[in-house]
Amino acid sequence: MDIKLQPRQIGKKNAALLSKIKTLETTVDNLQRELSAYDKLKAGGFYPSQDEPYFILLARDPIAAKLVEAWAYLRMGMASNAMPIFENIVNSAVLKMEPQASHDPQIRSAFKISKRMADFVVGAAKKVL
Repeated sequence: MDIKLQPRQIGKKNAALLSKIKTLETTVDNLQRELSAYDKLKAGGFYPSQDEPYFILLARDPIAAKLVEAWAYLRMGMASNAMPIFENIVNSAVLKMEPQASHDPQIRSAFKISKRMADFVVGAAKKVL
């Protein structure tokens, strides 16, 4: 027999437990998305090492397409093509985008990933030497 409790019947102790369960579910969902992203990288022929940090930029980000285009020009050694794109990205971000606060989890995460990437490159260079 299923007993369905009304919210007022749950009590403070169980409400706290439900809150922890919801937090755990969110954490598991985030980890599953990260694993899925890693699997997609491998399926596309990219094989980052398990400890290599990566950053996922979604198409819905207003500057994503142009940022990727500028990156591609830089990787081809065509900085003169990349610079006007970067300039347009900065100008459009300043004029059209609502800034995110420095304490925003997405922004903090981006800075952490950037630092981990820089540290990874330094560590990889040391392994070669």
